[in-house]
Amino acid sequence: MRYNGEKLAHGGVRKGAGRPRTPVDDRRIAVLRKEGLSIPKIAERFNVTPMVIRGALERIKRGEAN
Repeated sequence: MRYNGEKLAHGGVRKGAGRPRTPVDDRRIAVLRKEGLSIPKIAERFNVTPMVIRGALERIKRGEAN
């Protein structure tokens, strides 16, 4: 696959390419996790999948939280 003549790396090279993030409150997720809630329980509260919660926790860990 090519984009403007360049071979694309996995995930594309264009900033913002791909599926948009599901909006969640990263800070609230961090608080709930510190209170001892499991990832599946937090996901239930936000009505999202556990993978969305894991992604938010990774952003927090990297310092990229919203």
